[in-house]
Amino acid sequence: MNAANRITVARIGLIPLLVLFLQPFPDGLVREYAVVEWLDQYGMYAATFVFVLAAATDKTDMSPGPIIKRRIWASCLILLRTSCYY
Repeated sequence: MNAANRITVARIGLIPLLVLFLQPFPDGLVREYAVVEWLDQYGMYAATFVFVLAAATDKTDMSPGPIIKRRIWASCLILLRTSCYY
């Protein structure tokens, strides 16, 4: 498994955390457990952190698509072709 696949699997693994942080909890459960109380108070902040973390790893995915498109466009400009619309 290469680095890009590992990053993608890690992002997929962050989805349950995001759901946990955004889930509303019943009042009885919040009063009974300290962890649930923390999630109820700070869950939105934690979910925002997880989302930003997942979005930041999107650039490190090393997708070759934009690089290939730039090279094709540069070669079209060099060869002065007018039919290069990618």
